[in-house]
Amino acid sequence: MKINPRLREWVAVDNRGQDVAGTNKYQKTRPKTGRWREIIREGCCSAFELVYTPLDVTGSEFTLTITCDSNDLAVITVTPDVAPTVDVQDVVAALNKKAGYVGKFFVEDGDIHLQLNRKLALNCADAADLAFTVEP
Repeated sequence: MKINPRLREWVAVDNRGQDVAGTNKYQKTRPKTGRWREIIREGCCSAFELVYTPLDVTGSEFTLTITCDSNDLAVITVTPDVAPTVDVQDVVAALNKKAGYVGKFFVEDGDIHLQLNRKLALNCADAADLAFTVEP
């Protein structure tokens, strides 16, 4: 089935904020009833790649903060499935699972890298200072 590029993809979200399998809808606007989240079909991420060197990766809860010119753009509390975490890979896995809508997280040389999604990147396109932190 070819997807009409003018339609947006939506998925139902349950009370815990998780996607409900098999509920995808393609339409121009958000469905009227229920809780829905838009799925971005195009390439997820922008050219903006941010790097953060974590000091401590052991914990049972982490706070991801994305700042744009010293203003908080997003503050997300992430609880890993396996707690407490023991290495940076555990933290990145939790970030991708629970906060993946802000972009793609990956590890390189012990640092956490974030490729921002396009919508967030456009909000800060003219920002002089764009950064993120992940702290227990």
